[in-house]
Amino acid sequence: EDPAPLVDRLAIQRGFDVPLLFGVLTARWPTDSEEGFYPPHPLGGSRIAYNTAILLDSSGRVLGSYDKNVLLPFGEFVPLSGWLYRTFGLNFFEMIPSAGNIHAGQEAAVMELPLVRDGVEMTVRIGPMICYEDIISDYGLALAEQRPNLFVNIINDGWFEESSAAYHHLDF
Repeated sequence: EDPAPLVDRLAIQRGFDVPLLFGVLTARWPTDSEEGFYPPHPLGGSRIAYNTAILLDSSGRVLGSYDKNVLLPFGEFVPLSGWLYRTFGLNFFEMIPSAGNIHAGQEAAVMELPLVRDGVEMTVRIGPMICYEDIISDYGLALAEQRPNLFVNIINDGWFEESSAAYHHLDF
């Protein structure tokens, strides 16, 4: 059986013509000043990785992105890993390759989604949160100051599997 054409396999919105907000890992190469600042990760080399929300319009154009600001210690990053690497040459990730190596975004950011409903043009301001950012009051307040019309929390609690952790997150 022939695989689907490449364009179909790459289309995020295949079969849909609605806006889409989703989470993804993004990465960039370190700048010259960052080179050697962070330990290389065996699963990701020296790339700088982010937990990112991306907003697409109904035709698939990227309207905005947001890098998670408040990271979960040990799940998404190892506290002091950069300092241990620079000071002692200790690469924590060589010892525990499954440790998180995500970098924090720098600011709360509202994304704007232009819409036309019944011939009326409007803009919906979306305040994205990723995972546990929804329980961090300082982050929520910083985002609220930008006056979003809607808060959206992108989360995958599936990695908790059969534990009660997903229910605890919902309670928070």
